[in-house]
Amino acid sequence: MFLAELGNTVVIMVPTPAHAYTFAAGATLNPWVLGIIGGTAAVLGELTGYYLGLKGRRVVEGGEFYERIRSVTARWTGAALFTFAALPVPFDVAGVWAGALKYPIHKFLLYVLVGKTIKVTGIALVGYYGATWLLGSS
Repeated sequence: MFLAELGNTVVIMVPTPAHAYTFAAGATLNPWVLGIIGGTAAVLGELTGYYLGLKGRRVVEGGEFYERIRSVTARWTGAALFTFAALPVPFDVAGVWAGALKYPIHKFLLYVLVGKTIKVTGIALVGYYGATWLLGSS
């Protein structure tokens, strides 16, 4: 489980079947423990995107578009990171953007850890209750 979530988040913009693994593992293992393990692995993997944004910010910073977007998103970065991390959508752009903004790493880790843990736990719970429902109805 740890490796599936880590691999899913380390690889930038390439989808992996980590959610399917989480769903299947939730059918047989404790979904709450899976959420904690998967959320921790996911936030560690997202450091790749953050680091790319941090190192690549020189490419985009300084332009008018960058400044306009930076001023709009600076106020809501934490809420946006949490939201994107909690939803089953690609997070890569948000992580890169946080790095490009030089968003504080401790805040990045906190918001993404909480969001990813909620997402992974939710997927594992759907697997658990889905399997229970399917096996109970046969």
